Amino acid sequence: MAIRSFTWADFYELLDFINLTRNSSGDSLGLSPTSLREELARPGLSPEENCHLFVDERATQEGNGLWAYSILHPELKIGRSVLELGVHPSLSEPGAEKEVISVAVSRSRSLGPSILHIGVTPSEYWEATMKSEGFSLSRCYWLMRWQGSEVPSTDLPLGYGIESFQPGDEVRLTRVQNASFGGCWGFCPNTVEEVS
Repeated sequence: MAIRSFTWADFYELLDFINLTRNSSGDSLGLSPTSLREELARPGLSPEENCHLFVDERATQEGNGLWAYSILHPELKIGRSVLELGVHPSLSEPGAEKEVISVAVSRSRSLGPSILHIGVTPSEYWEATMKSEGFSLSRCYWLMRWQGSEVPSTDLPLGYGIESFQPGDEVRLTRVQNASFGGCWGFCPNTVEEVS
């Protein structure tokens, strides 16, 4: 097993693998190339330093040997990192995800945050794995997505309206997001650069 840092040449291999792991956990909506590119290009992420690919060297001779990935999202303003990870659904080697977590914990510590949050699919397996690695459950989230083709019409109070985002609205959107979610658990305030 080898661990290598992400390079942009790995982009489509990573995209396919993320979609494979998400589909195996019941998330039927795939991640688009545009969405992954935007995520990896987010200011402060530095994917070449914070995204790791775990490869079975024996399988690379026959094709894609990727068996796990991790993307560490540093949120240094609030002293936290957030780990996204995925492990191949057919992996028969127990405990492989512990190595992924160990690499991410080490990287997070080197950046300085005292908190590491890890989002995993709810299951007894992941609950036991996280507990064995010293983590405890702090939050559960709903996965909610809009799948309609048109926004339903609604009656708004006098003086209110709905506008589509336009270039130049970044400062206003940043201010609205930060005012709306400031003080909420786990919210890291956005900068205009991040919203752009």
